[in-house]
Amino acid sequence: MELITYLKDHYSKGKHPGTLNIKASDAKLMGIIKSKLPYLKSDKNPEYIDPFRFEFYVYWKMNNYLTKGRLVCNNSVSYADLNNDLISNNLVDKAEEIATKFNYHKIPIYCDKRLDEALLALDLAWSKTNANIENKTNKGIEIIETKELDGSTTTFWKLLYEAKKKTR
Repeated sequence: MELITYLKDHYSKGKHPGTLNIKASDAKLMGIIKSKLPYLKSDKNPEYIDPFRFEFYVYWKMNNYLTKGRLVCNNSVSYADLNNDLISNNLVDKAEEIATKFNYHKIPIYCDKRLDEALLALDLAWSKTNANIENKTNKGIEIIETKELDGSTTTFWKLLYEAKKKTR
């Protein structure tokens, strides 16, 4: 968000992308883009970041964050925040009152029963998945335990297959 705000502030002043002057040593931004800094530096003046590469980098990061659900766009169908589609808690608390008002007395009972069934199914699936990982029935996940210097054990996991098919 800091990088988006940086660009937004620049453009809201009516400035052209080419006038964006960012020193490569700007500590406030460099912590965010440290790994990509060599690619972002200007060919003409390596003390500065190329404004067009910087803008592309910010859009690239936005795309990655949108895809992963870390950044939302509430005017979008695909990238909106789920919380915008959910019913507010105060309406949920009044569900029985609303159902009674419209003469649908069984809806709250049905919803509670259905939610309990769904939560039970989720708990069972969670337990079964964890059991399959522990007894090595699930061949797609590897559990790795490492000993720390203080004698404690840290557990990690990794997928044994590519999460996405390679395009090339």
